[in-house]
Amino acid sequence: MRTSQHLILTSLLLLLSWACSTENNTPLNRFYHQTTAKYNGHFNAKELLRVSLKTYHDSRKEDFYSTLPIFPVPSEKEVKGMLPAIDTAVLKCSKVILNHSMPTAENMFYKSVEYNKWIDENWLTVGEAFFYRRDYQKALDNFEFVKRFFAQDPSTYIASLWIARIYIEQRKYADAKLILDALNERAELQQQKKFKDYIPFIKEKNPEAGPEMSKKLQFEIHRAFADLALRRREYDLAIEGLKLAIEKCPVAKEKARLNYILAQIYQQQNQLPEAAKCYGRAYKAAAATDIAFNARLNRAVVSGDTRLMADLNKMLKDAKNATYKDQIYYAMALMELNSGNQALAKSHLTSSAFYSNNNKRQRAQSYEKLGDLSFNEKNYVSAQKYYDSSSRFITDDYPNGEQIKSKASKLADLVKAIETAQFEDSVQRIAALSEKDREDFLKETLKQIRREEQRRKELEAAKLLALQQSQAAPTAGNANKFIFNNPKLREEGYNDFRKNWGIRENTDDWRRSERIVLNANLDPLGQDTSTQTAQINAKNDTLSIESLLANIPLTPEALKSSQERLLDALYTSGVLYKEILNESELAAAQFLAILDKKLEHPTDLSAAFQLYKIYENGPDAGKYRTYILTKYPNSDAANFFRDPDFYVKQKLSAQKDQAAYLALLEKYEQGYYAQVLSSTQPIVDKDLSNAYRAEYLLLNALAFGQLTDNKQLLIPKLQRIIDEKPKSDQAVRAQEMIQTIQKGYSKFELATKKETSIFSTDISGTQYVIVLLDEDEEADELRTAVANFSTKGFKTSKVKATIKTTVAENNFVLVSEFPSAKIAWDYLNAYKAGFEYLDDYQNNKIYIINQENLKKLIESSKFDDYKAFFIDNY
Repeated sequence: MRTSQHLILTSLLLLLSWACSTENNTPLNRFYHQTTAKYNGHFNAKELLRVSLKTYHDSRKEDFYSTLPIFPVPSEKEVKGMLPAIDTAVLKCSKVILNHSMPTAENMFYKSVEYNKWIDENWLTVGEAFFYRRDYQKALDNFEFVKRFFAQDPSTYIASLWIARIYIEQRKYADAKLILDALNERAELQQQKKFKDYIPFIKEKNPEAGPEMSKKLQFEIHRAFADLALRRREYDLAIEGLKLAIEKCPVAKEKARLNYILAQIYQQQNQLPEAAKCYGRAYKAAAATDIAFNARLNRAVVSGDTRLMADLNKMLKDAKNATYKDQIYYAMALMELNSGNQALAKSHLTSSAFYSNNNKRQRAQSYEKLGDLSFNEKNYVSAQKYYDSSSRFITDDYPNGEQIKSKASKLADLVKAIETAQFEDSVQRIAALSEKDREDFLKETLKQIRREEQRRKELEAAKLLALQQSQAAPTAGNANKFIFNNPKLREEGYNDFRKNWGIRENTDDWRRSERIVLNANLDPLGQDTSTQTAQINAKNDTLSIESLLANIPLTPEALKSSQERLLDALYTSGVLYKEILNESELAAAQFLAILDKKLEHPTDLSAAFQLYKIYENGPDAGKYRTYILTKYPNSDAANFFRDPDFYVKQKLSAQKDQAAYLALLEKYEQGYYAQVLSSTQPIVDKDLSNAYRAEYLLLNALAFGQLTDNKQLLIPKLQRIIDEKPKSDQAVRAQEMIQTIQKGYSKFELATKKETSIFSTDISGTQYVIVLLDEDEEADELRTAVANFSTKGFKTSKVKATIKTTVAENNFVLVSEFPSAKIAWDYLNAYKAGFEYLDDYQNNKIYIINQENLKKLIESSKFDDYKAFFIDNY
């Protein structure tokens, strides 16, 4: 008995060892190696890839603001978490190919036959793993081998498809199209088989016909074809490919997603009825939650069926949609706009912005739409505020982000001028009231401000309640998760608390503090009031009749200043209406308001001339022409009316003045000081209208200074420059020269001062730019302005603006960094010409500095010394 058992065991071992051989093509050998190749390699590797891809797809968030990708593929950053699974899959399949290929070959590329029917699947799995690893060359080598070696197996089609997908990722669209066209042609031939070909006992064998192509593979081919067409923006072909893919799609969830993409393309092509049908097909029970939700919204928008508004209202009341109220309100707004109900659309857009707590893209979109509506209504003040709010939430991938920022920037000067004019006009009206009426008016204003403050707090409370409801709403993904056991949820909760309430100490009655900062501060019209909120909170306790009176111009000097600000603001807004927005009627209203004031001011003449130009071809032009000729007979405008070529002649005269000045400047540089003094003196004494008068005044003073030893005699000439041309560069130079004369520095003292400078004269290396704060300026506001200019006004080099503080606690803005002094100078020159972006910050002191001197400046705070160093060395 024992002998027979040993015999059986020995026989089994011999049989097993014989079956392990890869050189014997017997049923037993094939069974063993195929089973091992299928389960140890292919199955386990595919399972690793499936699980890692499922994790990726589950964690991936679709961007419904753009066309969804047909094949979502992990990026280089996203694939890092998948690398362990991918590498393990490659290792498993590689071992199977090496150990279980029949027959064995040291180099697989020299084999002529393969008896293990699962080896090709292992090769394909390795290629697929390399594809998701983004190692496209290795993937391509694997698939090319499968396509060549397994030409009579369906694997050749699968390999060809993957090769096409690799070419698509590499943007080799022409190569990908050739492959997909060949696969589609093969699929069409298979569809055209005769009926008898499907009857087994009469089927004709045709060895050249090639292997069968499965329905699932045909689905993948059509999907890849649609992906290629979509990337090439061939939308008609993309629609055709998606239709065929949907027809053959074996998974209901994926079919819903493809219908959604098809609907998006139809919507982009303005084929709204077809889009509505496809959105309806995407809104199915089998669809992913986010696909179904967005399909439901978009179906209502594109269908034009007002009955679907009830469906949106139903969605709004559903607790599980609490976090998506912003999107629902936006869809309702679009439906109202399609119906021509603009007022209700604005209300919905306001609600959309109000509830957009974490969705910056939706918030920016809602503000943009509100800005567009206001712009079309010619309500440019509201439009600018909406565009500005939108620009603060625009993400890098926002489709027309730069255009929105440009609109906000261009309208900013207009809004500032209009609001200044409105404020100055209001305070002047209040100043004109009797003392009792003024006091009564201010008391009522104070009550109104406090009512607005109370209404603001109620809006904040409503926002908080909505946030709480959103967080409390149960969803399938978080119903069983306890926040304190989940670090990620804990951190999100902490950040949300700080967004809504600020930094609060753990004390009783912490909610009673007035420093509530909400993520969105909106009034009923949807205006962003975050700045107003901060100002109100800061002044709430000190607001009184006396504090309001401080802004009222009650003295003659204050009234005159207010009137000048009013007239300047009216003229500026009029010019911007006329030149930037081409709104002649709105511009005329601003200019007429200046004339109605009947005040002696330079803008009176300018406004009259602007009105003449607006109505130049109409009957009103004569009225403003007469007004100018009568009131300003010696003005340039009056001279223009008398001589239409006046401005041409004036320009020619300026060119002659320039040529004459440059000739004298050259004489000065050659040392002919007496000749320069005698030539410039008549112009200084008599030619008050010379276009280069400021330059002549300074040149005259410089020539005189070279001819006299008593520099005190220079001071009257230099003071004349300051008095006549106070805002010119020559006046600044004159003031510096007066200070130098009064301080009495000698050449020796100046040389000594330079020698004792703490700054290094070696100014090589990386360069920086520093911008200094003027008195009463905030460092954060200056940094924001400089950063805005750096982004929009200087595109030569990418730089960063930060706030730096010296040891003596003096703030300045540092712009870093520049590879050379030349590029830094380009930035400095662009800054000085960047009024469009910088406004008054354009006049701030700005210098170039290297790293070594920057360190010394921070340690010493000697900004005045560095100014002299900068002038001497740069």
